[in-house]
Amino acid sequence: MRKLVFAAAVGIQDGALSNLAQPLVRIALKLLMLLRAHRAAHAGPGAYVPPDDAAHDDWMTNEQDLLDAVAELEAELTTHYVKDKIDATTGAGSAANVPKRANKGRMLLQKVNSIVRDGLLQAIRGKTLLSHLENKEYVTEEIENLNTITTAQATRLVSLTCVRLIIDIFSVMAKRGGSGKSLFQDLCSLPDPSKDSWPTVERRLLEAKSHLLTLRPADPEAVIDVMIAMQMHTLLQQGTLLPDEKYREAYRLVLATHLDSSDLFLWPR
Repeated sequence: MRKLVFAAAVGIQDGALSNLAQPLVRIALKLLMLLRAHRAAHAGPGAYVPPDDAAHDDWMTNEQDLLDAVAELEAELTTHYVKDKIDATTGAGSAANVPKRANKGRMLLQKVNSIVRDGLLQAIRGKTLLSHLENKEYVTEEIENLNTITTAQATRLVSLTCVRLIIDIFSVMAKRGGSGKSLFQDLCSLPDPSKDSWPTVERRLLEAKSHLLTLRPADPEAVIDVMIAMQMHTLLQQGTLLPDEKYREAYRLVLATHLDSSDLFLWPR
């Protein structure tokens, strides 16, 4: 999927905008890796606290991969400045060129941001797991403002909508895997007081709730289908523990055929 997203940036027909899109995608994917590492490093009691703006800015100025991507982006912008004769020069003319360069850079980033954003939105449209991202406030506000980005966004790349959308898409997709299924099972399984304390059970339930809300299916029936599927999964798993071998084998067969092999009941298509 990472390769597909980058290939889409490479495939933008306007070569100049494609050259701008590629480092932006690299920045988004690197930030995603850093966010995952930050989450994985969380230990101890208390809820996980995501990195704030200061942490993001620290990464942008200290992580070599991000520095390289930003340098590539700035080099491409400089090419446009030179072509339009607003390159930084010595003497009195250089000061006059500063606002011109800023405006030119913002205009180019504005164009490539909307192209990448719209491509991502088109790709996730109609996908139950991802379609809710189209209604994110930062997405709708930008579209309502006719694709205009702010001066701050032109200098703080982590705040660009296309960067944030890539991170959100991959973050939601990451929650679809096995860990997501186990969280759903937590909602459908009876807690064992001999093994789990209440704080542990509560944390699991809240994580499961968060995961279910992240899916945001198009209709309530999809939510019910997921919950029914997990109840079936729990019933079958518990059935394999029955004392009679005949029943254990029957449950194992159904479990292997309809759930474990294809996840048919676990994830609505």
